[in-house]
Amino acid sequence: MRILNLSNHDITIELRNQGHIIISDPSEEVDAVVCNIDTYKLAPEGVPMFVLLAGGNKMLIWRVQKDYPEAHCYMDAKELVNDITAKVYEVDTSVLPVNKQKSLIVTSYANKGGVGKTTTALSIATIIAEQGAKTVIVDMDYAGANLATFYNINREFMNYIANPELLDRALFKVQGNLYLLPAPSDIIPNTIQPNDVYKILMALKSKFQVVVCDTPPSPWDKKYIHPVYANSDLVYAVVRQEKFSVAEVKTYSPQLMAMGTDRERMRIILNAYNPKLMSLQQIEAAFNTNAKLPKVRIVATVPDSREDHVKALQYGEVLNKDIWKQVTAEILQSLSDEVIPPEPVHEGLLSKIRRRWRQ
Repeated sequence: MRILNLSNHDITIELRNQGHIIISDPSEEVDAVVCNIDTYKLAPEGVPMFVLLAGGNKMLIWRVQKDYPEAHCYMDAKELVNDITAKVYEVDTSVLPVNKQKSLIVTSYANKGGVGKTTTALSIATIIAEQGAKTVIVDMDYAGANLATFYNINREFMNYIANPELLDRALFKVQGNLYLLPAPSDIIPNTIQPNDVYKILMALKSKFQVVVCDTPPSPWDKKYIHPVYANSDLVYAVVRQEKFSVAEVKTYSPQLMAMGTDRERMRIILNAYNPKLMSLQQIEAAFNTNAKLPKVRIVATVPDSREDHVKALQYGEVLNKDIWKQVTAEILQSLSDEVIPPEPVHEGLLSKIRRRWRQ
């Protein structure tokens, strides 16, 4: 949900961790407002008001509710944040699964198709799982789902969004520590609510160490996908070097920030890299047009190998594993205490023959 923060208390991070988008401009359209005793009269009309009253003076509650009887007043910031999720985000936090492990949400981003967003998500998920972390890759491109095809799964997929109790049955174990949550077959994207996606994310975090989300192109106009970016620990923006793509890269950061992603959580993947085209410095400069904000860096350059990539897709394989291992090192470091590296597997003669035959 879009929440206007007029409070002088810095609860932005807590609100974003609940999947909300924080707005500071009172003229923008919002779903709720957070304010304090000095600003509650500035709150826009017609949206739920959450008033944080510091100092322990409960008489202030009477003062606010005298003017605005429907205002929700709190002496504790944490209680306010949890109540917003219940009242505005329409999620009963008491029924959400308790996450007893360290877990991360990782998301790929691009403002159009064909850039390499899905390949990035697949590669990251595969490499993380191979390194020992229990991982799920989630197909959230509900209007153009294709991850099941990558794993040669051809069947109807149950609607776990409409009925979260079906979630466990909807998961596919595709290899080792890697699972797939395909998009439901009968889903109508414009019927999905942000709170539906949020609940699925929280359920997956309680089951997996890493949740990798493959999202649709142009996600900013799909409100249901915003909680994914607001809750992602890392977002990998996939870009290319074509001139028109570089012009579009200038919009990446503002769009991600509008969906709740801090700059500190953004990373750049340069796909189909060609050293004869625009330099890495030009790409980074296009992404970082606002010098006052933290700089976002390119963390990987993936070479242009279209033919090899198409061939690998036929067998569900990932190319450039050395590059993706460098990218995922940051993720695995965050989970270092909970990831158990797999035992080395000896490749038999038959496996070697099959691998070479594919090549």
